[in-house]
Amino acid sequence: MDIGSLVAGAGNKAAQQQFMSSVKIPAHPNTKFDEAKFLELLAGSISLTINEKKNIINAVPQLSQFQIDELMKIFEEEKVKFTELEKKHAEQLAELEKKHASSWQDVEAKAKEDTAKVDEKKKEEEIRKSLGL
Repeated sequence: MDIGSLVAGAGNKAAQQQFMSSVKIPAHPNTKFDEAKFLELLAGSISLTINEKKNIINAVPQLSQFQIDELMKIFEEEKVKFTELEKKHAEQLAELEKKHASSWQDVEAKAKEDTAKVDEKKKEEEIRKSLGL
């Protein structure tokens, strides 16, 4: 699902449930929240650059519950505002959404690549152990 669909489908529960992400949020023992929803909202944010999104993901372990709740509230409000703007500025928002969707796909690809590297290292370690090295 692209970011345009996320923003355009702001009120569409079925579209929201379809969002899947391979991006992993670092462990955050001091906070509790719906990680999938957080990533969906973050991916759908048009106002943040891709680096800002990465920084937010990496900062999650240091954030308080209040900060997480406020971020999610802000992302929700942004989604509503952009949905309202889309009625007046559909063409410009479509371009912005396309740009951000492409950036998020880069984040997804990097997350998959990192996961594959970790899996490969685990397999290498298992082989070494089985050979007694």
